[in-house]
Amino acid sequence: MKAKKILNAFTLIFITAALFSSCKSSFPVAGTPIECNGQLIKPIKNPTKRAEFTGGQQAMHNFLRENIKLSETITTKGKVRVAFIVTKDGEICDVRVTSKPKEYIDNEVIRVIKGMPKWIPGTNEGKIIDCYYLLDINF
Repeated sequence: MKAKKILNAFTLIFITAALFSSCKSSFPVAGTPIECNGQLIKPIKNPTKRAEFTGGQQAMHNFLRENIKLSETITTKGKVRVAFIVTKDGEICDVRVTSKPKEYIDNEVIRVIKGMPKWIPGTNEGKIIDCYYLLDINF
């Protein structure tokens, strides 16, 4: 019985992350100022070099898997699409869930995304910029 619970927990927490360069319905209109950590910024949707989680995609995958905590009784399968901004300083802000299976999963995903360590910021034509990031998390 215990082995089955552990297997179910790993199955539910198994996360694959896929990134997309943009999604028009997920982000505000280009050039719209956004309040982020007390400052107004104008994030870029498609920079020449996207922001990245420190350590790369595998490190991000591991971070999400280790930090998203769901009840063993949850049987929901699906995808949570999360849009957020990575600032010039590598901080995360304006986290938005844009598609979701259940509210309790959304809240946990938002909590974990907001708690991520600093990222390597994106650049556009060689300049460090604030940029949007879109992430799918599959359960």
